[in-house]
Amino acid sequence: MSDTPEELAGYEARLGAALGRIAAGVAKWPDVEATAVSEPLPIEAPSPAVPEAEEDADALAALRAELEEERTANAQLNQRVKQIRKRHEERVADFLARIADAEARAEAAERTVAKMRNASEDMRRTLSDIDAEGTPDAHLVNRAMMAELEALRAERAADATEIAEVMSALAPLVQEGNANA
Repeated sequence: MSDTPEELAGYEARLGAALGRIAAGVAKWPDVEATAVSEPLPIEAPSPAVPEAEEDADALAALRAELEEERTANAQLNQRVKQIRKRHEERVADFLARIADAEARAEAAERTVAKMRNASEDMRRTLSDIDAEGTPDAHLVNRAMMAELEALRAERAADATEIAEVMSALAPLVQEGNANA
């Protein structure tokens, strides 16, 4: 609520008049040094209530009501901010937990893939050694090839599992991004 220049001029005029009345009243007071202690000071009767004072009281009451409304609205906003902050912290904690779980699964998958790659490499060396001897045993060659084939299948399955885990970890992020867009 802002006062218009006319209202400000009215306030200024009333204030000037009040100061004039105060100065006139002070001028009527006898000098304290010249007055004996036993003399009572003249007391003027209070001036009748000014209608402008009632308007000021109404305006003050309206301002207080507005202030209380603003305080209530501010308290409600603060409560909403707390709720939003709490939800945000919960989502971040959930997200961090999912990331930690995905990292643990990825590490386990990496270990599995490393083991399978080592097994596959061992099988290749075995085949290479059998070939270097010159007289390969058909049974050993067949067994080595079956082991290598199984190692390759397991390696592909581990790769597929790892890709699926990465995709499942990214899916909520993509959905969240689409929802925010």
